[in-house]
Amino acid sequence: MNRVSQLLRITADAVSAALLAAIFITFSLQIFSRYVMNAPLGWTIELCLILWLWLVFWAGAFCVRDEDQIRFDVLVDSLPTSVGRKLAGVAALFVAGTFAYSFLPTLDYIDFYRIKKTPLLKFRFNHVFSIYGVFLVVVVLRYLWIAKSSLLNRDDSK
Repeated sequence: MNRVSQLLRITADAVSAALLAAIFITFSLQIFSRYVMNAPLGWTIELCLILWLWLVFWAGAFCVRDEDQIRFDVLVDSLPTSVGRKLAGVAALFVAGTFAYSFLPTLDYIDFYRIKKTPLLKFRFNHVFSIYGVFLVVVVLRYLWIAKSSLLNRDDSK
């Protein structure tokens, strides 16, 4: 399982790196076409925005580890370990529940956007925003796992 997990992490990081490289290439093309060729390409800006959106939600779902998140844990650190874990578990359940509560309305909204397309590249907006649905599912699963680990006093939340 550890090998599979490591392979998935490497793949997720590689996808993030590829998205970042695509943003860089597209942005460089825009600079070249605008300032050297004096013929700006409008689609490059649109593609950069779409790639950035995908990069942020992809990395947030698959690359950023729980321990990399910024935490305000002054209260939890001042409590006994068992109480702090329980509080962290309840907080994780709250986060998972909040995201889960928004799941169906979010999917409905993403599906609604199938009727619209981006102005220049003509990508359907539901495809552009579908990464948020993936992000939502992963966050719910991750925080349910964290809650389970915290409430059962285990340190396997990684």
